[in-house]
Amino acid sequence: MKRIIFSIALMGFSCAYASGPYDGIWETSPYGYAIISERDGILIAVNIYHEAYGGDWEAFQGERIGNSTRASALVAKGNLILDLTMTSDTTFTLTQVDCIPKDVNDTYCVVPNGTILMLGNKVW
Repeated sequence: MKRIIFSIALMGFSCAYASGPYDGIWETSPYGYAIISERDGILIAVNIYHEAYGGDWEAFQGERIGNSTRASALVAKGNLILDLTMTSDTTFTLTQVDCIPKDVNDTYCVVPNGTILMLGNKVW
């Protein structure tokens, strides 16, 4: 099922109308990969995690202003708000702004707000 969703997401993000300067596939080592696509100033990011990190996926959306995007979770284990900052054309940092788990017994939101969650490097 995860491979089907990944394939659909990849096909959708490779359409000609995607035109953002940061569109592409990003490595988020050691966690997995992110697919980023932008249209009309709205950025969509899909994180796909390696099996060692649960094998799950998450989707986020936000408006890009300059090199920054404040993104809210579309699909995730919690109500998560992130700041995605492109530090160059090929690197980014992802910082947690706010997180409320959907399940109070879940450890999804254990890091404090303001924590850099991951760094990304553009692959393609």
